Amino acid sequence: MIFYSRLLKERIVFVCGEIEDHMANLVVAQLLFLEAESPDKKIFMYI
Repeated sequence: MIFYSRLLKERIVFVCGEIEDHMANLVVAQLLFLEAESPDKKIFMYI
């Protein structure tokens, strides 16, 4: 979990494996959080 916290701190969203409802909700929540935190900064997403 520390790995994913570090990625989020660096504005990186990492998606691995099959995307089901839970994973989709988590990704959307992370994107919304990062957008609200700093709307002008880039968000990096790795699939």
